[in-house]
This record gives sequence, C-alpha cells and structure tokens, in this order.
Amino acid sequence: MKEWLKEYANTKGNLFSLRFVSSRYKDGQVGIFVTDLPDSEFSREDIVSLYGKRWNIETHFRFEKYSLELENVASKTSIRFLQEYYAKILTFNLASLLIQEAQIEYDQSIQNKKVKTKYDYKINKNIAIGILKGELPRLLSGTEPMNSVFDEMKAELLKHRLPVIPNRTFNRKHKVRKRKFEIYYGRVS
Repeated sequence: MKEWLKEYANTKGNLFSLRFVSSRYKDGQVGIFVTDLPDSEFSREDIVSLYGKRWNIETHFRFEKYSLELENVASKTSIRFLQEYYAKILTFNLASLLIQEAQIEYDQSIQNKKVKTKYDYKINKNIAIGILKGELPRLLSGTEPMNSVFDEMKAELLKHRLPVIPNRTFNRKHKVRKRKFEIYYGRVS
C-alpha cells in the first residue's frame, strides 16, 4: 500500500466515510457516484455537476491518444522513443496555441457581430493537428517569418469549425476495438 494512503488511514483511524450519490439521467438510467466529499460542503447537484465537468478531461486524453497517435511508436531505443514522444508533445502544444488563437479571433468576430450563428462554434482539433503536421517543417525551418506561417494556419483553421450543441447525447456503441497500431514488445534500451 502506498505510504500516503497508510498515513491517511492512520489519521482517520482506519475508517473512511463514504457517501453514495445517485442521479437520474435524461435517458432514464441511474448513475451512482461514490465520494468522500461531505454533504455539508457539496450538495448532490454539486457532485453530479463535478462528474459532468470531468467529461472534458476524458475527451482531452482521448484527443491526445488518438489524434497524436501516442501509441504509434516506431523507435526501438529509449533516446529515440523520448525524441518521438517530445516531438508529439511539441506538436500538441503548438496545435493548442493555434486553436486557442483561432478560437479567440472567431469569438471576437461574433462579439463584434461580424458573424451570426445559431450555435456556438469551436475549432476542429483534428483538422488543426493535420494542418499543423503539414506545415510544421515550414514553420520551424526559418525560411519564412514564423508569424506569417502561423497566421496562414490560423486563417485556414477558421474555416473548420464544429457546432457546440448543448445537451447533445448519443447512444454508446459497445464494441471491442482492435488496436490501431501494433505495439513493439521488444526491449527498449
């Protein structure tokens, strides 16, 4: 057992108070949440709301895993593996900056009433990764001013938006997925 967990258990006298919170979803299913947050500080609605906010974190990790293809590793040595990993993280960070800049520009155009829309829109992250991967050599080569390449990519991204439709749900398809990439099980030295 982890040391911090042992220490926590000792301070609580080996007793944990758990709270079960249930909530009914719009489709009629019941969700049950187990927490140690006290009901004096967090209402049932707070717990359910916190769980709902967790969804953005879950989708962020899915985006990192599949869009950046973090599982798709071709390197066989540890130094090359790290280089490949850092390159993917650099790509992700640059894409995040690009998305953020494009989103701010788009939101400002809506506030200035240059664009009228029925829904809020967000920049398509997958398209952003694709555009950035194609333009990354040009961006990093130094042959052109970085700001002009960045502005061109941002202008292209503004064409690729997705509507944010509130309270939208889809039925989940439960299926066993095959691995997208083969995993090299050899020794990484």
